[in-house]
Amino acid sequence: MLLKKVLGRLCCVNLALTGGAAVNNRADAEELPRWELGVGLGALSLPDYRGSDESSHRAVPLPYFVYRLEWLTADREGLRADFYKSDAFEVTLSFSGFAPFFSNDNMAREGMPDLNYMVELGPSLDVRLWRSAGGDHRLGLVLPVRAAIELEGGLRYQGWTFTPRLAWSYRPSNHNDWNLIVQAGLMYGSQRYNQYFYSVDDQYATASRPAYQATSGYAGAMAQVALSRRFGDFRIIGFLRGDNLDGATFEDSPLVKTRNNLTAGFFLTWTFMESEDRVQSGRLL
Repeated sequence: MLLKKVLGRLCCVNLALTGGAAVNNRADAEELPRWELGVGLGALSLPDYRGSDESSHRAVPLPYFVYRLEWLTADREGLRADFYKSDAFEVTLSFSGFAPFFSNDNMAREGMPDLNYMVELGPSLDVRLWRSAGGDHRLGLVLPVRAAIELEGGLRYQGWTFTPRLAWSYRPSNHNDWNLIVQAGLMYGSQRYNQYFYSVDDQYATASRPAYQATSGYAGAMAQVALSRRFGDFRIIGFLRGDNLDGATFEDSPLVKTRNNLTAGFFLTWTFMESEDRVQSGRLL
């Protein structure tokens, strides 16, 4: 049960590593295999949810599959479809996931409904603000808006999120195996989305957990750094993310036990099979 919880949350971690950066810009394209198949091992330390004072620390297996098309990419970063792209900006449709959370594993949510599998999808406008002469350094603005769909007994709409952020990347042109991404931004959620995570209905209220109804608006800030390095068929990835809920519209929720969270991870992956067919793939940011 705990393994399912941690494995499911990897999809969110993978999204966080890239900040939803768009791909497949022809001006910066490189030839990559059309598909790759691999496995890996990851070590994670992450809060049960943003605002929780309880965390999970586990080593988990990490199978992955990469498939690339001219307009669609499915890989370790999620699933993205390009609607429009130029040297200055791209409009993409991006998909991500939210893992199930078992409330009885957390003291603050004990006795409350579990948080189920969720898919988040929507358009993202990714703008290149600056690029160094050689293209090693890039600064961009990422503006994703996503609708949240809960997958439990059918499809159930659970609000939307907006997470504008600045993303700076460094990939030395003389050593393409290195990739560094630093990003920081703000988070906003609709009332329904915030209520899903932070409201306490009357039937779940206790002496230490009063009833509470979250509202829409500001949902905190985040900052993250991620570094990866490729060694032939192997790749190492490390990341560190900080979340702050000061000023969030739901910061007074009894489910918010801390206003600061830290998430860290380290992964080692091995690509053991790939296609001979090559496609053009690259990054705007």
